[in-house]
This record gives sequence, C-alpha cells and structure tokens, in this order.
Amino acid sequence: MQTALLLARQARLQRLTFAVFMFALSCVVAVSVFMDYRRVRDTENQKLVIQANIVSANIEMHMTSIDRVLEEILAIRYYTDLDHQRDHMQSLVNAMPIIRAISMLDVNGRQVIGTRDSNNNGNFSGRPYFLNVKADPQPLQLYISTPYVSVSGDLTIALSKAIHDRSGRFAGVLAAAVEPRYIKGLMESTLYAADMWAALRHLDSQAAIRVGGGGASEQRYEPLAMMGDNIGLVPLPASLHSDKAKIMALGGPDSRQLVAASTVAGYAAMSSLPLQVITGRDFHATMADWRRFAYLQGGLLALFIVITTAGLLFTQRRRRRYALRRDEYVRRIKKDQQLLQAQEQDYRIIVERTTTCIIRLDTNGKLSYANPAFCALFGISATDVRGRSFSSLMTQEDIETAEQSVSEALQQPSEQHLRTQCLTPTGTPHMEWTLCSVAGPQSAVRSVIGIGHDISAHISLSKKLRNLADHDGLTGVLNQRSFMEAATAQIALAHRNKQPLSLIAMDLDHFKQVNDTYGHQAGDRALQICAQKMKESSREHDLPARVGGEEFAILLPGTPLEDALLAAQRLRSTIENAAINLEDGTHFHLTASLGVATLEADETLESLMKRADQALYSAKQNGRNRVEAAPALISRAAS
Repeated sequence: MQTALLLARQARLQRLTFAVFMFALSCVVAVSVFMDYRRVRDTENQKLVIQANIVSANIEMHMTSIDRVLEEILAIRYYTDLDHQRDHMQSLVNAMPIIRAISMLDVNGRQVIGTRDSNNNGNFSGRPYFLNVKADPQPLQLYISTPYVSVSGDLTIALSKAIHDRSGRFAGVLAAAVEPRYIKGLMESTLYAADMWAALRHLDSQAAIRVGGGGASEQRYEPLAMMGDNIGLVPLPASLHSDKAKIMALGGPDSRQLVAASTVAGYAAMSSLPLQVITGRDFHATMADWRRFAYLQGGLLALFIVITTAGLLFTQRRRRRYALRRDEYVRRIKKDQQLLQAQEQDYRIIVERTTTCIIRLDTNGKLSYANPAFCALFGISATDVRGRSFSSLMTQEDIETAEQSVSEALQQPSEQHLRTQCLTPTGTPHMEWTLCSVAGPQSAVRSVIGIGHDISAHISLSKKLRNLADHDGLTGVLNQRSFMEAATAQIALAHRNKQPLSLIAMDLDHFKQVNDTYGHQAGDRALQICAQKMKESSREHDLPARVGGEEFAILLPGTPLEDALLAAQRLRSTIENAAINLEDGTHFHLTASLGVATLEADETLESLMKRADQALYSAKQNGRNRVEAAPALISRAAS
C-alpha cells in the first residue's frame, strides 16, 4: 500500500512537471513563430517600399526632363515658324520614349501644331490637361493631368504648361502626352513575384495605370481602362502614406493585400496634385512560406507532446505494474520464510504442490533443494538435484547471465530477476526467474531462493499475435503490408542472384453481384475459398496475399513467365470449378481474371505490380475468366 501511494504521488508530480515544461515549450515555439511572422512581414514591407520609391524616383526624373523639354519649346516659339517648331517637337518625341506626343493648343483648346498632324485643328478643350491649365494659368507651373482615355483608347496622363502672349495673357497650352507602355514597362521592371502588382495614379483622380498582379499567363501590358479607385477591381483608400506599407483587405475580407506607396512630389515646379506609385502583393501568397513553416513547427510540437505524453503514461504504468509484481514476489518470499520458521510442514505442502518452480541455492551457488514442479519440468529426481549448479540448467547463451545473477544474489542480500531458456527433456522452455537472497546474522547471505515461471505460453502467444498482424484476418493469407515487405526482399534477392521471378495479380469477377445477391457473409465465404485455393495451388516458397477487397496477388520466386502462366491457368480453372456452398443449401460459382508479369532487370516492385495490374485489366476487358501476360517494358524491349 505504501509503495502504491508513493508511486501515485511520484506520478502526479511527474505529470505536473511535464505539463509545466510542455506549456513553456509551447510558449517558446509560439513566440518564435510570431517573431518569424514579423520578420517576414517587415522584410516584405521594406521591399515593397523600396520598389515604390524606385519607380517614384524614375518618374520624377522623367517629369523633370519633360518640364525642361516643354520650357525649351516655349522658349523658341517666338523665333521660329510652325514647321520648325513641329520638327523640333518630333525630334524630342523621338529622343524621349516616355513622350507619346506633344501638342500646342490655342486659347480655345484647338491644336495648332503637334507631332500628330491628324489632330491639327482638333478640339481638346475638354481634356483635363487643358482645363487644369486654363483654370489657373501660372507661367512656370508644370501641370500633371489626371488619367484620361486618349484618342487611341488607352489610359494615359499628360504634362502641360500655360502659354502666354507677349502681354502676359493666357494664349493656350503646351502639352506632352505620356507613353503608358513606357510607364508600365518601368513599373513592370520592379515586379519580383507573380502576385505582385504596381500602379500609378493621380491623387485627385478616379483612374489608375496598373501592371502585374496575376499569374504567369497574365499579359503584363494589359489594356488601360477606367477603374475608379480600383486596381484590378480592388478598391484603394483615398490616400496612402509614402514610404509606409500596410496590410489592407482590398476587395473583401478574403483578399488581403500588403500595400506600399511613394508620392512623386519632389519637383518644385510640379502641380500641387502629385502622382503616387503604389506597389502591393497578395498577403496570403507573401506569407505562404512562413505559414507552411508555422504549420510544420506546430505539427512537430503537437507530435512531440503526444509522443512524450504517451511515453510518460506508459512508463508510469509499467513502473507501477512492475513495482506491484515485485512487491508481490517479496511478500510471497517473506511469507514462505515465515512459514519455514514457524511450521516446516505447512511450507512443504505449499512449495511441493505449487506449479511454480522453487529452488534453494547454497553459498556456492549449488542447488540444495528443488520442489516437485521443478523436478517434473527438468526431469531430475529430488536426490539428483543436490550439488548441481544453477547455470547448468540453462542453454549455452544464458549460462553467463545465470552465473552473474547468482553471484550478485550471494554477495549481498538482494533480489535478482532474469529470463532464460532452460534445458529440459521436452525442450527449452522460456523461464522467468526471481532469485531472492536469504540473510542470516549480520545480514550475511546464507542461501538464495529461486522462483521460476514457465513463460513459454506467453512468448508463444506473442508470436501468434505477430503472425495475426502479418496475415489477413478473413482469408489467412498475407495482408498487403507484409506482402509488400516480403516481395521487396524477394525482388532484391532475385536481382542479386539473377533469378527469374513472376507476379500474378488476380481479381474476382462480378464480386459485387455476390454481395448484392447472397449477402456479405456469402462474399466472405467466397473470399475464404478463393484464398484456400490459392494456398493449395502455391508452392511452399510462393507468397499468396490479399491486397484489396476482392484483389489477390501471388509472388512466384524462381519462376519464369511460361511457368507463371501455367500456374495462373491452373488457379483460374480451380476457382472456376470450385463450388461455394452456403448454409441454406444454395451454392454458386465464381470466376477470376488474372494478369501475369515477370520481373525484368532493375525493375522495382511498384513497376512489376503495375504491369501485372495492366495485364489483369486486359483480362477484364477481353471477357473476364482468363489469364493475360503483361508485355515487356518499352525501354527493355527497345534495348
């Protein structure tokens, strides 16, 4: 009782300590996963900001260049004729790929000259680049228009400056239309992931120029379209802070985007309504690697907790059972000692009538007494027992273990436990021995009592359980797992010894109809009979197995294709002729389709089974109740 209470207290303390440790470990893993999440998110934030700044800086540089070009055109308009001005405009357009066209409009918005003659005298008074300048015609101001749909049908922006006559009055607008393909190419060069996108918008506009954001099949240069405050139908807020990145639910709670922005506002002569470059990535795709790693860590942690918890509970249970058994042995021995001292006759009645082997060893390790159960098991009379060593009862492999246990029991009072195989007239049973030292005055060992249990039945039962684990419970043939293991070993042996080997794959025809017509018990009976016919038709070293519901396989080591086909035909005929009798007196017959394949050089078990299954399929297709041979591998046939 005291031992049980002590073990219970120890077990509770161990479980509490284990729970605290696992909680601390879980916290460490959670913190690690969270810190990694922040690192991945912040790194991606920084990359998006950098890419937005790169595009913003390039656009700002081009805006500056365009402003200088427009100033240059304005400077020469009083000193050259229109043809010279048009030629000069065309040379500038040719030299600067970012400029699509340059137009000079009069005070009414009609084109006077431009790089596109077809637009001459055209009225562009409704364009934003004209309206913005006309509303407030500052002489040095560079106006950036909101995006608009051009004559060619795509979305673009224009940079314009006011034209004043010699008296300082508003006389028209000089505008340069930006080439959207150039802008898109510039933004596209910063895309480093398939889900990344970039956009250029005017903060006072309802339209944007966008690239990216799709898979590998998406066209990078897509047609420009009016999209409102949208990028690919994803709404954006009215403004984003420059050099900042944030996670936003764009287009719905399931479409979270990581978005960064950079404002083009560094040039003093630009309009007060700047452009803004926006870059973004799908947040789910961005965090995919982190999420997989987090799941892996969580899974490993959960697996570790489950395994260690099971190990702790198993160890505690084993220790408790072992302690109880040990206490029981000690109590029994002490009781026997007390009975010997109190009443020798009662002791002999108990000892001599028990089926447990009981012996006594003297200080030299020799047997001085053995009870009738021991004598019956070992075939030794009570008089012949005296003087024999304990180790002489053991097999050669266990002699050293027995001698060491006896020596330790004689050196000091102790209890030794060992398992050995013993030599008896009927065989070599497995015995579990407990050697208990009997102490005399001053705790000196004066003898050793040995108690032996025949555990052969237990070991035999363990072997039977292992055999059940390797065989199909219904049919008694190998199950799929044990068949795969044995077949893999046989194939390796066949390759090493260059011996033939064949595989038969078998499937019962119309088996579902048997279950539907006669019931599942009849189906089970049919499977048992077919398996029995397989075993009867197989040689001792063949491997018959059930690999599926009504699917069977037989591995034939040392068998070429011709012999395997004959064996398959015999098995097919046997199954066809076998009557399956039911308890109600009815009976029926089954047929089977079989596929045969022979192992080729360097072929694996998977390949061999696949070819046998293909041959089986051919047998099914060609009418069932037949045998088909698998063709040779194409690569082998070609060689």
